This record gives sequence, C-alpha cells and structure tokens, in this order.
Amino acid sequence: MLKEKFQNRANRLQKLIGLDAAPIILENEVRMLNQAYEQYVGSIKEPSKSKYEVGSDEEHYEYVDYCMANRHIDIKDWRKIN
Repeated sequence: MLKEKFQNRANRLQKLIGLDAAPIILENEVRMLNQAYEQYVGSIKEPSKSKYEVGSDEEHYEYVDYCMANRHIDIKDWRKIN
C-alpha cells in the first residue's frame, strides 16, 4: 500500500508539472511525495526488533505460553516470528 501511495504521488507530481501548475502547488506535492517516500523506505528497511531480551525471563515465559497454546517449536524459530 505504501508503494502505491508513493507511486500515485509521483504520477500526480508529473501530471502537475505537465499542466504547468503554480510553484506553491508543486512545492506542496514534492513535500507530500517526500513523506510518502520516507514511509515506504522506512517500511522496507526497519529491522524487526525482538520484543524480549534474549535469555530473559519474559522471553522464556512467552515462549512457553506459545508452545502450550500452539505446538512446540525450536526457540530460534519462535524468535523469528516474535
């Protein structure tokens, strides 16, 4: 969805340039395009952080709760989904 938002903003800016829109309109559109770009790139580059410190009691309790509710999986695999 963020990719489409960015693409739509870029297409809109291109169309406004072709229509020789007023500079203030172009500046605003460029600002919104930059915001859409930052959101899109941020969604790609954000590494997933672990919710719990590795080896902490909180991590252990959540892992055990998951295994009891679902099925037993290796803790390394569980860390990938959490």
